[in-house]
Amino acid sequence: MYLDIDSLIPAKLDSFISPNDSAVIALEGNQRCYVQYALFYEAGHPFLEKALAHIIENLKHNKYPFDVHLMTGPTAYTKGIQEALRSAPSTSYKQLGTDYEKKVMFSYPMSKTVLYGFRRKNHWRTLAESTPVLKAEEEFELA
Repeated sequence: MYLDIDSLIPAKLDSFISPNDSAVIALEGNQRCYVQYALFYEAGHPFLEKALAHIIENLKHNKYPFDVHLMTGPTAYTKGIQEALRSAPSTSYKQLGTDYEKKVMFSYPMSKTVLYGFRRKNHWRTLAESTPVLKAEEEFELA
């Protein structure tokens, strides 16, 4: 299980995760990407393996230098899930309704202010206009 620092789970986990669930996913409200602010997987699940492989390729080739959403975010994660389902349609998972049917909350009141300040100068969308996703090559090397 993974949960963003500015997200929370107001529901009991067993109200939406069963002991036999190997993965629980949901689409975001925009219906284009799968939720990435909360992840519920057993170790080694094919969705995570494909998503990580996709993200590593993006990073190795610096495919989207100013777009963290495409490089490592929900778009990359969603492509990994889609690739896994194309290659193995019988992969075990449970899909809940939009945004985990409100059993998981994307952010709690004031969380964005705590993280980014009142003017949100450090919000990822603002930083993406001038700050590359990766550091300069001499500062960062991907194995």
